[in-house]
Formats: sequence, structure tokens, C-alpha cells
Amino acid sequence: MYYPKPKHIGGTLIRSVVSLLRKQGVELPLKNPVWIAVSGGSDSVALAHLLVHYGRRVVAREQIQILHIHHGWRPRAADLDQKRVESLAKKWKIPCHTVHLDPGHLKKGESWEDAARKERGKVFSEINRKNERVLTAHHADDLAETVIWRLATGCFNSHAGGILVNDESTGQIRPLLNIRKPLLQAYLREEKTRWREDRTNQDPRFLRARMRKELMPAIEAIFPNAIEHLVNLALAKQGEKDDQAPEIPAKLLPALLQTRLKRQHYEWLLRERAYGNQMDLPGNWVLKCEHSNLKKTKRWVLERSL
Repeated sequence: MYYPKPKHIGGTLIRSVVSLLRKQGVELPLKNPVWIAVSGGSDSVALAHLLVHYGRRVVAREQIQILHIHHGWRPRAADLDQKRVESLAKKWKIPCHTVHLDPGHLKKGESWEDAARKERGKVFSEINRKNERVLTAHHADDLAETVIWRLATGCFNSHAGGILVNDESTGQIRPLLNIRKPLLQAYLREEKTRWREDRTNQDPRFLRARMRKELMPAIEAIFPNAIEHLVNLALAKQGEKDDQAPEIPAKLLPALLQTRLKRQHYEWLLRERAYGNQMDLPGNWVLKCEHSNLKKTKRWVLERSL
């Protein structure tokens, strides 16, 4: 059987997906049928296109079905989303199933985001009962936002891993958690595949949208590698066996964001609780806090001592 060879970005993405899933204990290729949740946006369209065309090491093409959930809150736009997803599935010759949800009425104090997540969860649970998996397109930017949200709301100790790659309790697998959104969109442009933008993703009424528009760009402006480090931190925590994650001291957070702390260093810092402007770490490494009197700023630097 002929398998097409991915272009440059596609090859990078599929290697990244395979590597992440194997590191998180997912046995590949997946044996049971999978449903790829596709909204019509760039993230989910990229995931579906990648696995349908180049994902044989993840799951056989004949095992794939497309799942589209029509929430019913944006009737005209949602109808266009549905048509786009069904059109793509037809073009790719992949079965597509659309589930229509009743928007109903929000409970007191419940957000649209929470209500939508609960309704999607019910659909995913039904699929999981059949011993089939749902693949969703949460990506690195989503994971970093979740880590920041949990740090800010005090939930980090019990949910340090953020969004799970392999959530066996719900049957969800998230293969894109170490891939940035701009790369997914670059992949679709490389493949000349269009997507639809959901305007609610930029609606300031939603907490996630405000974080995405205001907070995350500000963090990256100060700490250019922050997203990468937050993602690495979350994925490392998912690999731990203990249910209770250790508390991260506030003074250590800038170092985690600014430097590529090694796992052994991170564990040592938590264990020793020795924090100052300079810390001697295992393996002849030193973590320094450098001050700039001119700019009145400071930054953390990880370097090897002689």
C-alpha cells in the first residue's frame, strides 16, 4: 500500500506526536477505533489531517472516524463549522458523525466554557464505554495557559500536570500538547488546507480568551521561552507516579520560566529548600540570579561551574 510522504512541517509534527505518545505510555499503533474531535478550527483540522494522511504509526486510517460536536450556541456560525468539517471528511473519505447538543440554560454561576466542557465530556464518555478513544487537539499553548491558571488559582499542587496527554479515565488522548499553535497553522498552509476561526476564542467574556489575548503575550514578552518551559514542567509532572505534586515555592517560579532546569535540579531544589541568589546544584551546575542596576531587573541563569 502506498503511503504519502509528509512535507517538512508535516514530518516534524508526526515525529513529535509519536515521540510524545510513547513517552506518556501510549502503545502505538492504537489498536481500537479512534474518534478525532474536529471543530473546524486550525488545531483540530491540523490533527485530523496529520493523522489521516501521515499517521499510520499512530493509528491505521481505517480505524479513524471524525467527530463533530454542534453546541447550538452560535447557530449560523456553527452550521458553517459543521459543513466545513463534513466536507473535509468527505474529501478524505473518512466517516464523520455530528452530535447536536441542546444549549439549554446555564446553571447559576456556570460559564459557557464549563457547560460546553461538561456536555462534550458526556459524549466522550459514551465513546469510552465502547473501549474506543477520542483524540482532541489541545496544544502546547493550551497546556501552558492551564499551568498558569492553576498556579494563579492555587490548584497546582493537585493538578500540576495540567492537561493530560493520556487520560485513561475519560478515554481522551491529546497528541499535540508539545506543539505550538502557529506551527499547526503553518502545517495547514503547507498542505493548502483551510480552517474556520471561532470568534469566541477571542471573546473577552471568557477567561481563557482574556488569558490568551492579554496575559500569555505579556509573559512571553518578558520570558521568551516561557511556554516551552511551562510545557516541559507539566509533561514532566505527568510522568510522576505520585498523585500529590510537591509544592513549588514562589521564589523558584522565575527560575523555572527562564531557565531549562534539569529534572534532577528541580527535584533537588524542592527537597533541599535552599534558595538564594546563587544555588549550587548537582553535577557542578549553578543557578544564579543576576541583577541589573541599570534596568532594575533580575534574571536567572543556569550554568556549569568549572
